[in-house]
Amino acid sequence: MWSFTHVHGFFLSILYDLGLIGLGIFFVMVVILIRGFFRMLRSEDSYYRTMLCSFYAGLIAFSSNGLIEFEYFMPLIWVYLGVGIAVLRLFRKEENAS
Repeated sequence: MWSFTHVHGFFLSILYDLGLIGLGIFFVMVVILIRGFFRMLRSEDSYYRTMLCSFYAGLIAFSSNGLIEFEYFMPLIWVYLGVGIAVLRLFRKEENAS
């Protein structure tokens, strides 16, 4: 019998470990972040724009590497996405206050 311990690819790993629901949640979080990214690009606040641009550079690097290589630190991506959503919420809070 064949025994698989992991798959070689980040997105396949999410699908294998968490199923379709986990992969769906991951993509929903990414879509939320992408929409917020474009909103922040139009903002005049350079602090949040710089913070989010650096966040996206890391996310693109992590995802690009994950297309061909298995990542042993998969829980790290969930923390990373959570921090990105927290920055978006702070931005929206300040945007609504002004």
